[in-house]
Amino acid sequence: MKKTAICFKIPLLAVCLTFFTAGCAQDMQEEEVRQASSSGQEHAVVNTVTLTSGKYSTEKLDGSWDKEEAVWLKLDGDSISVDGRGVSVDGATARIKSEGTYVLEGKLDDGQILVDVSDSGGENAEVKLVLNNAELTSNSIAPIYIKNGKTVITLAEDTENIVTDGTEYVLEDGDDDELDAAIYAKDDLTFNGTGTLRVTGNHNHAIHCKDDLKFVTGTYDILSAGDGIVGKDSVSVRNGYFTIESGGDGIKATNAEETDKGYIMIDKGVFVIDTVNDGFQAETLLRINDGDYEITAGNGSGGDIQEAAPEGIEETEEGQPPQNGETPEGGEASQNEEMAEDGEDRFMERRDEMREETPQRGRPSEWGKVESSDEPSAKGLKSYVDLVVAGGEFQINTRDDAVNGRQNVRVEDGAFTIRTGDDGIHSDQTLIIDGGTIDIQKSYEGLEGYDITISGGDIRVISADDGVNASGEDENGETDEGAEMDDDGVEEPYQDENLGQNDWQNPVTSEDQGAVLRIKDGILEVNARGDGIDANGDIFMSGGEVTVHGPENNANGVLDFASKFQITGGKFVGAGGSGMAQNPTEDSLQPVIVQSLPEPVEAGTVITVKDGDGEIIVYFRTEKKAQWYAISAPELVKGKTYTVRVGEVETEVTLRKMVTEIETEEQKEEEEEKKEEEEKEEKKEEEAAGQE
Repeated sequence: MKKTAICFKIPLLAVCLTFFTAGCAQDMQEEEVRQASSSGQEHAVVNTVTLTSGKYSTEKLDGSWDKEEAVWLKLDGDSISVDGRGVSVDGATARIKSEGTYVLEGKLDDGQILVDVSDSGGENAEVKLVLNNAELTSNSIAPIYIKNGKTVITLAEDTENIVTDGTEYVLEDGDDDELDAAIYAKDDLTFNGTGTLRVTGNHNHAIHCKDDLKFVTGTYDILSAGDGIVGKDSVSVRNGYFTIESGGDGIKATNAEETDKGYIMIDKGVFVIDTVNDGFQAETLLRINDGDYEITAGNGSGGDIQEAAPEGIEETEEGQPPQNGETPEGGEASQNEEMAEDGEDRFMERRDEMREETPQRGRPSEWGKVESSDEPSAKGLKSYVDLVVAGGEFQINTRDDAVNGRQNVRVEDGAFTIRTGDDGIHSDQTLIIDGGTIDIQKSYEGLEGYDITISGGDIRVISADDGVNASGEDENGETDEGAEMDDDGVEEPYQDENLGQNDWQNPVTSEDQGAVLRIKDGILEVNARGDGIDANGDIFMSGGEVTVHGPENNANGVLDFASKFQITGGKFVGAGGSGMAQNPTEDSLQPVIVQSLPEPVEAGTVITVKDGDGEIIVYFRTEKKAQWYAISAPELVKGKTYTVRVGEVETEVTLRKMVTEIETEEQKEEEEEKKEEEEKEEKKEEEAAGQE
């Protein structure tokens, strides 16, 4: 039950609440960026990227090359021989000075391939490097350095290529002091072809491009002390197989200054990522259209934040890694349009072999190469402005949030299996779920955002605290002072030792921050140890199916809202503890039945509602002990009589109000006795006052 002691304030830098700020005027965007810069803001606050899929030129898609016209570079230990023009060689360093196609093959023990065509073709000069069973190592500098010239690196068919750098760089006069990766590019860089590339970044990153970085096809096995793949302006992936183990982030776009850059666009691919920090991190936009993803961040959900599953629920076994999916779509019979039929098996087998073969390989977290805070971000999917998932299959196991948008998150489709030490899906501002299948097997909170809309999808949530939480946070992102955590990381309420078992009190009530949860369609099932559905503001339900297995303890409730929970449509069933129970509000337009039971019922108790003809219109089986429940369904009609059965106890109830609360005979007697006692006390007070 995350509460805050201050009212939520929409950040000054995000004044436009329309999703993806397309309607904001350019001068407002520029002003926000200016304010961010002047205030020392490190990350993007505005997104103006209009792409919904990757953009690739014909040259970048073309993985073919002419053997006769190409210039061949033979790598031979500490020397390089050249067959053709456009290259100068100095010992084990080859400088490519002219546009063209260059084929690298052989083994270079300690040298560099430098692309610098500024004098021959200007800023539009293009170079193709073909790796044809090439192995490049440098002990003191980036083995491949693209200084000037837009470059395509083609992985020749049926080849295995290796690029490895040393732990410490020794820069000479004229070297770029920003060099920090085994493959480093200051210009656009594209990878295509159907071969395999192994990159080990011992110094820092594995692949770093200061411009636009694209992957068309290919198989990539990456191990890095820092980040695995970095593109400053953008990272785009059309297809391919990626295994990434990194001491930093997995795939990252870093441009926070230009609103139309700093994005990651994934159209398809297979990704197996194990990182110390975030799996994917974008500044302006992270968009995923399809693909298969197995992401582990921060050693997974078994970290410090939360370990136990909700009471009454057994720990769910971790899901199996995703299937590797289909081979990339076919097309013309070229290297870039076809992968070998055995590509997936070869990819997985070769990944395991390479981990065994390379001496440095081990957990990147053990390298100690990357300086970070005590609790670095360890999220699966992360963007500082907008995050969109339009498809794909995801197995995400993270110490931090599985999916995180600093401003907006939208899930249009896709299949998620999530285990996390923090939130399943979190957005600081807008969270929209339109479709897909979301299975949050372990979380602190399942879904969290300031403005949440669920208009589709099949969502299952297991949470140690709130299942769905519409709220803001204080400036430090913390819960209220005084809220203590138990051993499982769950907020403990305050309890007066003079109070009985059912008289738990929590000094913090839901503050109305203006947060909103809208449920329009879809299926939502929650099993929570904290509040089942919590809004520091309003809840509106107009459709869909919602089932809540709320907390057994009396410090939280099935529902927790600051203003209203209005039901106008859909089916709602929830059961849990009674100590903090809140009924849906009287302004609901669809009838609601609620009841506080005199004693808790056990897990497995069946609750049904039958109409006048004896037809069951609601069937619900509790998964935990419960002492309070609420039911609303489109079949319920105000003024009609229904039979409600809880276990073996049946009660007839006529819906005389929109929210009808059932009282047992014992409760009615207790109410009468209480009323009589109150009347007696009032009479005594009146008599005493008269005598005075």
